[in-house]
Amino acid sequence: GPQRSGFSGLEYVQKRGYRFGTFAAFLKDIPDRKNLQVSRYSHVTKVTFSNDDN
Repeated sequence: GPQRSGFSGLEYVQKRGYRFGTFAAFLKDIPDRKNLQVSRYSHVTKVTFSNDDN
C-alpha cells in the first residue's frame, strides 16, 4: 500500500522512562491481599464494592 509519513501521540504509563504495564503498576506490590482475586482471561459482567472488612 501507499507509504505515509507523520506521527501519532501514544498514551501509556511510564516509570523511570520505561513502559509500566498494568500488572506492575497496580498489582505487583499487593499479592497477598485477602480481598483481591485476580483471574487471567476473565470476562467481568459486574463489580460489587462493599465497606465490609470480610
